[in-house]
Amino acid sequence: MNCLKIESRLKRWVSYLLIFLPISIQAQSDEWTLHFPYRAGNKICVAANKVYCAPTQGLYFFNKDNNELNVLSKTSGLSDIEVSAIAYHEPTKKVMIGYSSGYIDIIRNDESIKNINDIFRNTSINSTKTINQIKFYQNNAYIATDFGIVVYDMIKEEIRESYRNIGPNGAEMEAVQTFVDLTNKRLYVNSTQFGLAYASLEGKNLIDFRNWQFIKVEPDTTKEKDQNGNEKIVKIQFDKKYTSLNGVLYTGIKNKGIYKYNFETETLEVENETILTFFNNIETIDSWNGKLVITHYTEALTYEPIGKTPFSFFFEEPVKDVYIESGNKAWGTVTNKGIQIVEENKDKKTIAPNGLLQSRVNKISTSSTELFVSSGGWSTSSIREGYGVFGSAREWKNINSITVPNFDIPDITSIKYDVLRKGYWIGSFLNGAYFLDSQNNLKRYHKDFEPSTPFQVIFGQTRITSIVIDIDNNVWFTQELANGAETIYKYDKNSVWTSYQVNASGGDNVFGLVIDDNKLNWAFLRNTNTIYVFDPKTGENQILTFGIGKGNIPGTALRTFQKDKNNQIWVGTDKGVTVFTDIDDVLNKIPDAVQPIFENRPLLQDENVICMAVDGANRKWFGTENGVFLFNETGTENIYYFNTKNSLLPDNRILDIGIHPQTGEVFFSTTKGLASFRGDASEPEPTFEQAGIFPNPANSKDVE
Repeated sequence: MNCLKIESRLKRWVSYLLIFLPISIQAQSDEWTLHFPYRAGNKICVAANKVYCAPTQGLYFFNKDNNELNVLSKTSGLSDIEVSAIAYHEPTKKVMIGYSSGYIDIIRNDESIKNINDIFRNTSINSTKTINQIKFYQNNAYIATDFGIVVYDMIKEEIRESYRNIGPNGAEMEAVQTFVDLTNKRLYVNSTQFGLAYASLEGKNLIDFRNWQFIKVEPDTTKEKDQNGNEKIVKIQFDKKYTSLNGVLYTGIKNKGIYKYNFETETLEVENETILTFFNNIETIDSWNGKLVITHYTEALTYEPIGKTPFSFFFEEPVKDVYIESGNKAWGTVTNKGIQIVEENKDKKTIAPNGLLQSRVNKISTSSTELFVSSGGWSTSSIREGYGVFGSAREWKNINSITVPNFDIPDITSIKYDVLRKGYWIGSFLNGAYFLDSQNNLKRYHKDFEPSTPFQVIFGQTRITSIVIDIDNNVWFTQELANGAETIYKYDKNSVWTSYQVNASGGDNVFGLVIDDNKLNWAFLRNTNTIYVFDPKTGENQILTFGIGKGNIPGTALRTFQKDKNNQIWVGTDKGVTVFTDIDDVLNKIPDAVQPIFENRPLLQDENVICMAVDGANRKWFGTENGVFLFNETGTENIYYFNTKNSLLPDNRILDIGIHPQTGEVFFSTTKGLASFRGDASEPEPTFEQAGIFPNPANSKDVE
């Protein structure tokens, strides 16, 4: 059976009348689901009746004939997930897809998929292999890559040749852009290293660098008239993206207009100064059907040099790519929207599967009924993408500045639901903590906004690393970079603050907290091999570190730790896993951790264990640099090992693991996206209604 058609169960009917039917649109197998930012529109390709959208991760298409929305993934037969280029070859009715990894796929008209791994597997290529752009001339695809141009025969479905060493004196030259001058039968290649070059497509050996001519605009100049009407040459700055139309080379310049290149004077000359005057950088420039097509910021415009008549399409968010279907209808990939249709005298329509808005997930948090993901983490990157909420209905809800007024929280590290106060605590690695109530009112807990807040402000930053809510509804916060002061804080059910100092080396850098069944706090000191255990009531404490009789923690750096259902503390380090099994008397007697033995060796002793989670059956999930391991309750039996080759994991480096508290679905954040696995161990047994939710569709609005 055809792989693409297998995913027909993922399809949904959508209506231009905005009549919605419930459906689950996540790319999935029977057990795996990929959760990609489908609204992060990037590339668009219209192939006859299908409109393809390639976000930053993933791929989906909308069928214009029957209004079906389809998500494609590796289970469909695709090679990879990060689409960097896509184009449609009308004569053969094939869609070519290029990836940042160098993989290429071809979707044929019969919906079968051909995988091309020649570039990915080529060990002679020393540079990166990203496919930057695809253009067609006759039956050849000219593929711009980080190492040059690859020519692919669309009929024979084979690589014909490649142009790598076409730079000055035969230097290897990247190709960030390529296009064809149909009038003069020239192939253009644009490079950030050497600029724009061209060669004849007729009768020339394009492998020979001597057959390539470089266009010189040194420095980048144009002719302008001064106040007296005299012409002068002035230097300009522009995005250096080009296209060719009717034998003329064009470019767009921010705050200037559309310019054309004069080959005789080697300068850019004004074509039209009345457009592109007050907008941002050029996103794309192309030529279709006798017109220039330019996107910049929220505008896509067409311009016909003969009549000098521009026509603009305005989108609701910045447009990344566009296809002009007719004189008054445009399909665009739009930031935070996915596919958006703009048509004259009609309301705008948006098409996208339900999904995250976060481009990357670093941290996963859970409450009693929900799972949260955020792009921020333990770094001050000032990422302000908000967070995603995944409920038992298996649908994403995005919390950010679009959905919540004044929501501008950078570098979110943790989210917890407070049952007592009926709202969400949000930790920021830059600006302290926030509380979002049920009415979407946001309150910031920081000395500058709430003087009673005890968090330390160091170098203008308050780095909250984790939030924990205990069985008594006390909210606990940990902080990094406290300069020797308190780094653990309790906000009790009466809204009274208490601060605690960690009296251990590295104690001003606390990155996590676990509260055991005896109500003792275990503080995780990151990038050391130290755990600080203390009793909040008495102040008694204990330090656990490396060495027999001192805690016996292996390795040189703690990475993660969790309490399991037997009140044992499991610790992940740069040298595998260890566990504190007998901790009832930890304040009086230092317990030594014990490494479980698997296959006659300490458990995962050669792995850097980055994260872990404990599921409903008390089994242990470990995330490493090389994939995910699931072990039994004692860590002596391996149940699963997942990597990119035997699962839908987007990448082998696992950043965090979270388990949905109601369904038991296990979520993995990786450097290339978020995936989840529906295993055989849930937390509480689901009710009849909950059991009926999976894998039935979620009630999402995929067309707006």
